[in-house]
Amino acid sequence: GDMHSAYDRTAQFVARVDRIRAENPGVPVVVLINGDTFEYANVVARRSAGAIEYAMFAALARGGPTILNLGNHEPEFHDMAGTVARVRATGVIVIGGNTLDRATGKPHASASTRLNLGPREAVVVGLTTDDLATYRVQVRPTLNLADPVEWARQHLPSLWEDTPLPILLSHAGLRADRQILPLLPDGALFAGAHDHLRLVHRTGRTVYFHSGSWTEFLSIARLRPTPAGLRWDVEQVQLGSGDPADNALAALIRETLATHLTPEEAFVVGRSTKALAPGEAALFAVEAARLAAKADVALIGATTFGAGLP
Repeated sequence: GDMHSAYDRTAQFVARVDRIRAENPGVPVVVLINGDTFEYANVVARRSAGAIEYAMFAALARGGPTILNLGNHEPEFHDMAGTVARVRATGVIVIGGNTLDRATGKPHASASTRLNLGPREAVVVGLTTDDLATYRVQVRPTLNLADPVEWARQHLPSLWEDTPLPILLSHAGLRADRQILPLLPDGALFAGAHDHLRLVHRTGRTVYFHSGSWTEFLSIARLRPTPAGLRWDVEQVQLGSGDPADNALAALIRETLATHLTPEEAFVVGRSTKALAPGEAALFAVEAARLAAKADVALIGATTFGAGLP
């Protein structure tokens, strides 16, 4: 979740998924993306209308089942209906239970999808934040968003009736997830997003986790049989810009950056002798801007700054 057009690790993410599949022959592997794939503040993403993200979706779907739960940043370059149609065209399954089209009253995507994981069936349910202010201004009038906690109380029991493997993708944020967690049956897999957190929390046989942001980490959830029943174990793996990359996607990223970045945007404004974490990188860029402008104060919107600088 919360990938936000992080192109320095997009091709590495696809390559890591391929590696996981190759290292686990005969084991069902499903890719779950928990919202906010796109980022309007990334000028290359905006000018290319998400060409890299759609190529990533297609590459993942060619390898096996891939599911996207809608987040508030999905309608960055098109309206929600247009985004859903384009993502589906790549072969990816789209879910999002509590987002409706205001004009028609119909859901933008199915609330859930069923998957066969070997001999067992999983039902994956998706929901997202109802905070309208977090969506792009132009699409807000088209959205009708139900409260995710109330939606969960009303719909989860019927969606998971007699389901051996309940999975929930929530892009509603930690505050809402705290209220949703007690509603889940024991043994569920619960993925959170939206807050850019990274954590793994176990309660009984249920596991709740966040995978961070900007594609810095991916979470591998493994289902294992134990004497007490089926059990999920979650491992979080860091991705680096120097990791092996999907060659075709890496070439597309280089080409898209070259096409859509202006010389001014690619200009070097400063150098660092060490890698910088997100907060440090933002302060570094702010100071470079302040010095260039000969200003007393400079401001940058740090929430769209990214994952730092290598």
